[in-house]
Amino acid sequence: MANRGATRPNGPNTGNKICQFKLVLLGESAVGNSSLVLPFVTGQFHEFQESTIGAAFLTQTVCIPLLF
Repeated sequence: MANRGATRPNGPNTGNKICQFKLVLLGESAVGNSSLVLPFVTGQFHEFQESTIGAAFLTQTVCIPLLF
């Protein structure tokens, strides 16, 4: 599960490497782009989402424990 906080996990598998990635979602209008992204960022799904005019910029921090 995603950790929505900005802290790093503690424990023996913490790892010393922090990777940052940027994801861009492009698509036609009125096909559900915002409906895909908003639940991931906010944790909520709105059945009737207003159309995004222009562009929207969202940020999400995810901590993934290293298994090696």
